Amino acid sequence: MNIKQDQVALLLKEAHIASSSIRYGLNALCRANIYAKGDYYQAFFQLSIGLERLMKLIINENYRGTNNSFPNNKVLKDYGHDLIEMFERINEIELFRHSDADMNDILFSILKCLSQFAKTTRYYNLDALTGKQQNIDPLIQWAIIQEEILRHNPKRKTSRDNGIQELKSYINENSVAMIFNEKNNIIDNTADFIDRVEMDAYVQEYAVYYTYLLISELVNKLLKIESNFELYPYLSEFFRGFYGGHTKYEIRKRRNWTNY
Repeated sequence: MNIKQDQVALLLKEAHIASSSIRYGLNALCRANIYAKGDYYQAFFQLSIGLERLMKLIINENYRGTNNSFPNNKVLKDYGHDLIEMFERINEIELFRHSDADMNDILFSILKCLSQFAKTTRYYNLDALTGKQQNIDPLIQWAIIQEEILRHNPKRKTSRDNGIQELKSYINENSVAMIFNEKNNIIDNTADFIDRVEMDAYVQEYAVYYTYLLISELVNKLLKIESNFELYPYLSEFFRGFYGGHTKYEIRKRRNWTNY
């Protein structure tokens, strides 16, 4: 199809939004922990928005390539904010029907959590306070995902652990802690609090890694559609860094995704 200049501008702006939302979401996910709970919500907001827009771009671009026109508003609006449905529909696209989507249990749990956040649990705290029936608290849902990640990637003990435990015991005897964990249980033991901070730092690296895998799979689907139909502009260029080819360690240890 002959694409107009204003249509090119609109596609580029939408790719900008999707890409920046995903990148800032990953940054927030890196920072999130027991005493920075706001970063969990920031990550959920940005990642759910970014993934929804990325998936709608994939659906839009496949429609454009197949029908030589843009879909009407109803085609995309009917998906709402259901990330699970969009992901499944994308895998039904002719180009991908015979490919093996790498959707393990942890990736599905992350996508489900973000999908429920986009649809219903964004205002869980206020809804629960005002008596509205809700799904599971998004932080509790994320804590369950953390436990799942930890089962697949147990933290190894190091030779310095004994010395650190002695330091924690000393701190615990001379200080007081009082904080809610992600499951709304109170931690009133300083050593337990320090352990939880350390665990969050470790497990969130893997959470970023698994989220990266999910993003990478979608970006490569967008790239395949654009290459197959020779579509202009190449929106996948906005997602460089998510094509793959990076080690698990590199992805886990990265702290700034905005210029990636």
